Amino acid sequence: METVVSNWGNSLGLRIPKSITEICHLTDKTRVNIAANGETITITKIKEQRKHIPLEERAKQCKGWDGKPYELTDEDREWLNMPSVGKEIV
Repeated sequence: METVVSNWGNSLGLRIPKSITEICHLTDKTRVNIAANGETITITKIKEQRKHIPLEERAKQCKGWDGKPYELTDEDREWLNMPSVGKEIV
């Protein structure tokens, strides 16, 4: 598909047609990587990585049946602090 490079402030901009944004699931603020090899330009979507939230923090976000925040017991904390014994560590 052909498009035109245009001035955009002190840089050049490239409009990506809607059909391609839909195929590639691109939206406003989607992060991409741009690479050049000779006269070939490659644009690759960067997969968003979710922020790691420790299990204890996730538990603090949970609420009980009464709508109040869940309180960790000593047994819960002991379980959370146990060393890994299998393939849990990646």
